[in-house]
Amino acid sequence: MTIHEASRLTGVSCDMIRHYEKLGLLKPQRSQNRYRDFSAEDLNRIVLIKGYSNLGIELKYLKTALASDGAALLARKLRSRLEELQSYLLTLEAEISMGSNLLHYYEDMEQGNSYSISPVPERFLYPRDEAGQEFYHRCLQILEAGGVYHYYYRISGQTNEEQTDPQQAPRTQTGLLLYPPLPPSLEEGEFLPSRLVYRTSMLRDHIQYITLEDLAEHFKRIRELGYTPGMDILMYQTAEFQQDNQRLYLVCIEIPLGIPAWGTLTPRRKNY
Repeated sequence: MTIHEASRLTGVSCDMIRHYEKLGLLKPQRSQNRYRDFSAEDLNRIVLIKGYSNLGIELKYLKTALASDGAALLARKLRSRLEELQSYLLTLEAEISMGSNLLHYYEDMEQGNSYSISPVPERFLYPRDEAGQEFYHRCLQILEAGGVYHYYYRISGQTNEEQTDPQQAPRTQTGLLLYPPLPPSLEEGEFLPSRLVYRTSMLRDHIQYITLEDLAEHFKRIRELGYTPGMDILMYQTAEFQQDNQRLYLVCIEIPLGIPAWGTLTPRRKNY
């Protein structure tokens, strides 16, 4: 079988097959006119080498690893590579989760809607340690372990009518808002379960905080829609803009929703 036929059957280019041979990974027989003559065993070996290469195993290790005494070396390399791939998978899954959540939000903006009502997935809150550098060290650990997060600003309080009074000073907290899947070693913080939220946005500069007074009109609208607003409100940056020599941040606001005790409502997506 010629090298062109071997390339067609294995999906590996002729140049790469020649490279495998140059490294000593392949030793095809030669015909009388000195052309390479690939056997079925050679084809299997080409596919095997390509498979290990796709996993990230360097070709320079494969000659020894594929020998009869190379199982231990190959196992070590594969174990290390699989750990890297698992970490990368966590990152991709978390980015997909975060991206899907933000997509709904930007679709509303694209359609000119001032707010939306939609479910959000389970997330993890990691409070900020104001005492020193430990918080920033934890951020780095989370990123290295495949986590994806926003810095968040959180207003939390008791879920009752009095707490929605704009004049009341709510408890506030800053920290990390993470999207699952989470780093396996993460133990601190708390889970925020999947829930229905009223989502809107505001532009702010870096010294402006969003208060309950800013949100008063949204509380009123939520009640008009037949929901009750919760008091575990999350705000996080989704974009930034330069306007009139001032840097402005687009802040996403999520107000959790409850159903009134006097009736049941089907969760719906409603926009003005």
